[in-house]
Amino acid sequence: MPRSWVAQTLVESVLIVFGVVLGLSATSWYEHRRAVADSEAAFARVVAEVAANRESLNGVRAYHRELADALVRRAGVDDGIGASMSDMVDTLGRPLDAPLDDGETLITAFVDIAHQGVGDLFLQDVAWSTAQARNDLALVDFEDVQEIARVYRLADDGVTSTWRAIAGQLQAASALDPAGYDVATRRMAFGYVELVAQENYLATEYDRVLARFDER
Repeated sequence: MPRSWVAQTLVESVLIVFGVVLGLSATSWYEHRRAVADSEAAFARVVAEVAANRESLNGVRAYHRELADALVRRAGVDDGIGASMSDMVDTLGRPLDAPLDDGETLITAFVDIAHQGVGDLFLQDVAWSTAQARNDLALVDFEDVQEIARVYRLADDGVTSTWRAIAGQLQAASALDPAGYDVATRRMAFGYVELVAQENYLATEYDRVLARFDER
């Protein structure tokens, strides 16, 4: 067998193997780049959702503070929500000094001051939940995902949970019972005071997290 033929066959074999390896490498590189692009797009959607939630929260915070102030005053704290927490707790922990109006209930009192209802919260988590379900954020920096996860947890365990509890109080039988007006009104006042504090903190966290990504 001529050496030239053997050499030629060897070169061709090497070129074929090299071509296969190069092709596989190119395919792997392309798939990785596509996965990175998909992760970045999913993360961008999540960040946009956080920004939309911040706008929604800021749109209702003033009204919730207004309700908290009115309820606290109705429950006997003259300085309203501006009172110190210790004075508020001390006053709200005592029975009302003034006689109650006949037939007054939490519902009638609430309707009198709540011109926009309970002040619905429209905090969304569709983009976040979808990204988690599809594992779309696997290639995003861990600390970035951690920061986003934190604000979603704050929203779920804080303002959303408290707001649902407030809405539940209005659906309870005690909300229509004049005999339960005292306790029900104080519970509602405490609920809105807590909600306002949680919303203020969440708004600060929204600003901080979004500023982190706006700088890039």
